[in-house]
Amino acid sequence: MTLITIREKTQTDENTYEAELSFDNGSQYPITVKNPFSDKQEKTLEWYFEKYSNFPFIKQVEFAQAAASVPRYGEDLFEQVFSHRRA
Repeated sequence: MTLITIREKTQTDENTYEAELSFDNGSQYPITVKNPFSDKQEKTLEWYFEKYSNFPFIKQVEFAQAAASVPRYGEDLFEQVFSHRRA
């Protein structure tokens, strides 16, 4: 199984990090990772993962929007991490 390592190097601003990506402790590839969502979208995800299960019978529209945003969030982060095509 391949070991994928992501090491944070510096935080360039509140939502952006410079990091290094490596496979099996081999060559290191520079990457930049940014928070793909706005603060409002982050709060919605926080509510979805931390509070919705306590009251699943309320805020059905917000639940549907938050649930639909999870794949987009993950795909955006994946694309950022693996954007270095030589890696």
